[in-house]
Amino acid sequence: MQARLEFTRFPTSVLAFVFALVLAALIGGMLGYVIKPATPGGETSRVVVIRSDQLVESNSRDNACVFIDHHKAC
Repeated sequence: MQARLEFTRFPTSVLAFVFALVLAALIGGMLGYVIKPATPGGETSRVVVIRSDQLVESNSRDNACVFIDHHKAC
């Protein structure tokens, strides 16, 4: 009987594939976070309320013209 020396190689191709997959996921996540579009939903919105009696008084003092059928009549 003859003895043989066998080497069991470490699966470097599998390890390289897993490493590349993890690296691609990390880079994709970082780029997705940095390049994401600005959304207006995160900001607070403000509403300005103008009473109608103030609007009529200010317009009547400044301008006596009236719009009728998209034409200005003074």
